[in-house]
Amino acid sequence: MSFDWKSYWAERPPLRGGTLDEALIQVGKTQLGKPVAASQLDVLVAHVVETLDLKRDSRGVDLGCGNGLVTHALAARIGYAVGFDYSPTLLEAARLHFAESNVAYRQADLRQMGGVELPGGGFDAAWSIEVLQNLDPDSLTRLLQWLADAMPQRFRFLASGIPDIRRIRAFYNTDERWQRHLDNARAGREQIGYWWHTDELATAAGRAGLNVRFHRLPPEYYTAHYRIDALFWRD
Repeated sequence: MSFDWKSYWAERPPLRGGTLDEALIQVGKTQLGKPVAASQLDVLVAHVVETLDLKRDSRGVDLGCGNGLVTHALAARIGYAVGFDYSPTLLEAARLHFAESNVAYRQADLRQMGGVELPGGGFDAAWSIEVLQNLDPDSLTRLLQWLADAMPQRFRFLASGIPDIRRIRAFYNTDERWQRHLDNARAGREQIGYWWHTDELATAAGRAGLNVRFHRLPPEYYTAHYRIDALFWRD
């Protein structure tokens, strides 16, 4: 039995004071149990903006927006953003601490997006940050097919921070950590989630009629040594 990531994220503790450190911890942006530096968020936002070529009038969709930390930061750089997540706790934090006039948050399960409509239309870009680890090839294919139907003819979707199976030992970088991974994987408790091969991502793209190319995260970003990005698009 695989780990129940849906329950894990739905049951994250609420934000108390609404500080940046609390928000980072709530969505797992930590190193050795400590929140990453605020500068890491700046690096990530700049990377997403550059890779998607976002403009001031861009309208974007955040798939797996969590507590809205990244959604809010990116919305400051574009015209409008809507974030989707299924966790009531995280959406409550987003609406309370990361609300703006050009941001909306909606509840939805990324594994079951059939019938979900984008509010207002006119979107040209989408992104997800460290979300694909909670999906599998079939659910990713369905998500990409939904995007292909919901978005206009020309759009771009950046799936950032995907665990890269070819670099798994860069994360489990000691014999002890590797053995713990093997034990957890056998018990269905893999620490990270699904580790992707680029061939699987390319297959999902092809089934949805999309193009894909792969990008490295900025070298100064704290997960760059074991995660990869996939940019899906249709011209």
